[in-house]
Formats: sequence, structure tokens, C-alpha cells
Amino acid sequence: MRAYLRAQDYSGFDPYDGLQSRIFQALPLRNWKWARTVMIQAMKRSPWNLRRFFLIPRGRNPKGVALCVSALAHLARVSSDPSCEEEARRLLAWLAEHRSPGYASFCWGYNFDWQSRSFFAPRDTPNLACCIAVAEASLDAYQQFGGAPYLQMARGTCAFFEQHLLVRAGGEAYFRYIPGNEVAFHNVNLLAAALLARVGTSTGEPQLLDLAREVTAFSVRRQNDDGSWFYGESGNQRWIDNFHTGFSLVALSRYARTTGDESFRRALEKGRLFWERNFFDAQGAPKYFPRQTYPLDVHSAAQAILTHLEFSGEDPQALEKARMVADWALQRLWSKEGFFYFQIHPLYTIRIPYLRWSQAWMFLALTALLERSPAANSQIQSP
Repeated sequence: MRAYLRAQDYSGFDPYDGLQSRIFQALPLRNWKWARTVMIQAMKRSPWNLRRFFLIPRGRNPKGVALCVSALAHLARVSSDPSCEEEARRLLAWLAEHRSPGYASFCWGYNFDWQSRSFFAPRDTPNLACCIAVAEASLDAYQQFGGAPYLQMARGTCAFFEQHLLVRAGGEAYFRYIPGNEVAFHNVNLLAAALLARVGTSTGEPQLLDLAREVTAFSVRRQNDDGSWFYGESGNQRWIDNFHTGFSLVALSRYARTTGDESFRRALEKGRLFWERNFFDAQGAPKYFPRQTYPLDVHSAAQAILTHLEFSGEDPQALEKARMVADWALQRLWSKEGFFYFQIHPLYTIRIPYLRWSQAWMFLALTALLERSPAANSQIQSP
């Protein structure tokens, strides 16, 4: 996977990059929400990669690059290869140079226009998920390789959250997804809180820990009785899926581990029980929805590995569960060309090698699994 990513220069296509089509951009339909939605979904759902036909360019996605930096930090811990550090620092320098323009603090957005159910985000619009990934990668590099600027980058991202994404209403606080839109998305809200806790612990700023607790409480209060969370608070976001649930569980666990605050332990245990019972079949295949197996998605597999690993310190079976998901992904989604397929549907498989959605997440998941697998560590050799 690393060889494939390096050969691609950490750039590629994305499931949601359809609006980058030069043909679509030349049409008046580009200004209509539903036309944008159809264009994105057509590109995402097609088993054929039509992007060259529609003149959609390849590109580097900041979130994908950031996930690869975190993966290289994992790999550096189990490898004597000095190029892991060199590569991670080079990618971080690129991220520092490609911040979203127009903001004083550190923030990042996707390298394409995109239309969600709730809003339209032009290229480079900073979003919570992208910023979290870059800040986490900066902290991973800071802790593994050293470098005060990396910690400052993560702290600057927290400043962006406070200045542009923090919403206070009804005596509560949460982080919105993009500036100017008030919708709450629980998985990234919790991940942002976990990031604040991590930064606050590193910098010795108790006010960041206080805000992290306040923001976490917002989403914990909205946990469903069965332990699940809806994706978001809007009426058109009331679905529950595998990898977003995994994000929320990892965030709650990291918050507790970082701060020592066990206030949300019951919510975490309920959520994890729901996730384990509803999102896997007997072979360990990660289902997309609780009552719907398909599509079998590489992102669900990657996050399932990472979620199981998060609980390996308290669950003696967690490492084996993570290995089971990894084995399934390698059997069903792996290409001998060095990348992972996107999705399996009942009648077809989408074999397009998306960089952010597929390769970056699986690179991170497999390196994290490798780091937790002592028997495999001795097999790592420098190229």
C-alpha cells in the first residue's frame, strides 16, 4: 500500500469529486442543488470510473494526506526505515502550505466542491472532519518525530474551532461542520472534543479540557436508548451507520483516556455494545447499516479495525476481532495492484482506487494493527 501511495504521489480521485468535472462546471446546472447531488451520486455509484470522460482531475485531498501521515507515524514505531519520518515531514509541509485561504488560524477543506444534504461547500471550505484529521496527524508527528510547529499547528486548529465552528445555544455547546451552517453532526463533534482534550493535555490548557467535556456532553445527551447515534440532528440525517458509529466510540474512548474523566463511560459501553451486535456478520464482514449488509464498504472495514484496536486494552478479544476484519478486507477488497476496492454491491463491485476514502483509511488501519501485533513487528524491514 505504501508503495502504491508513493507511486500516486498521495493523490487520486474521490467518491465525492463529481462537481470537479469541467463539463459540469460549464453548464448552468452547476448552480442547482439537485443537479449537483445527482452528479456526485452518479460518479460515486458507478462501477466504472467515468472521471476522465467528464474531465475530473486527480488531486491531493488534505484529509487523505493527513491520514497517511498518521499511518507513517505508526509505521515508524515498528520500522527502522528513516524514510517514514522524511515522508511524514514532507507531507506535513505540504499541508501547512495548503491551508484554506482567508482564515488566520489553521484549517483545511476538501480539494473539490461538494453538495451534502444540508449545505453546499465550495472547494477549500474548511470542514470539521478535515481539520480534525490534519490536527491529529500533526500531534502524531509531534509525539513520534518531535517538532514544536506540529503542536502549534494542532493548537491553531483548535483556535479555528473556537472562533468559527463553536455554537452555543440553550445552555449547551457543540461544533458545527462548516462555518455558517448550524447543523450538528455527532461523530465529528465528538472527535473534535477528543482532539481538544489531546491538545489541552499537551499544552497544559485546562480551558480546552473544559470545552471538550461540554461539547462531548452535547452528543452524549442525544444518544438513542439502544446506544446508537443518528448521523446528525437534521431531519434528513436520521440514519445510523457503521463507521460513523465507530468514530463516535473512538472519540469517547480517547476523551476518557486522555482526560481521566469517566463521566461518559456508560454511554460508551452502550454504544459499543450496539455497534458490536449490529454491524458485523458471522464472518466478521462489516455491515454498512444495522439491518442492511450492502454496500460492503472499505471505509467501514478500516474504521472497524481502528475501533476494535481502540478497546484492545480492555477487551482481550479486540485484537483478534480487528485481525478478522482485516483478513476479510484482504480477501474481498484487496487488489494485487496494491490498493483496496471501494465497495461490494449484490450484483457488482466498484474497484475504483479512491485515495482518501479507501487507501488512506486502510493504510492507517493496517499500520495501527501492525503496531499492535508483536509477532508481525519483527517482520518489518527497510526497503
